[in-house]
Amino acid sequence: MLREIWKLNPNRDWASRLATLWHNVWLMLETAIFATVITGIWMTCYTFKWPFHTHHEADLIMINTVILLCAAIFAFVAGTLFGQVRSRNAELAQAALFGEEAKFMAKRDEKIQIMMHAVTGFFGASMLFLSGIVEYSSIWVGGTVIFFESAVIMVYFISMFEMQDVSKNVWICCTVPKHWIKQPSAEYFKKHRAELAKTRESAPQPEVRTAA
Repeated sequence: MLREIWKLNPNRDWASRLATLWHNVWLMLETAIFATVITGIWMTCYTFKWPFHTHHEADLIMINTVILLCAAIFAFVAGTLFGQVRSRNAELAQAALFGEEAKFMAKRDEKIQIMMHAVTGFFGASMLFLSGIVEYSSIWVGGTVIFFESAVIMVYFISMFEMQDVSKNVWICCTVPKHWIKQPSAEYFKKHRAELAKTRESAPQPEVRTAA
């Protein structure tokens, strides 16, 4: 089972694998830097008791309930959006494999709506903020919670925007011609429609017979 999981793709060379590896390492480094900055800010605020800490049992119950609710909605929306982007990327890969330029161009610039990112970001930020106002037994315990929560949110947004950008997909960039990636889709379809119209005009028209 593990051998199948770690089995190398025979259709990719080592240059492509190394490019993907270094790209992902840099993305993880960005995530770690972001999470470290957020954690540092939180630890500074926690040291000076700002904005406030709650330790009353009734308050903690309500805060934990809201955190769980925000986390559940965040996970649901994020999973749904990931499924949509994954399906779109599968269609792009199939179009690239079979050389279907029109299908590739139709799907290439398809993006998730900004409002959906705003919804996901709101619930993620709410979860992070509520976790930050709780009083912990140790500042290092709270720092660990804040670090991993901020890292999860950052990983989601980095992964989402990376998956939507075709130019970041090493396999597709190595498979399709460069103009498939760089050519504006509006310009392509304007030209495609013009060529299609010319083809229809030049095609022989069927003879129409009228009744005697």
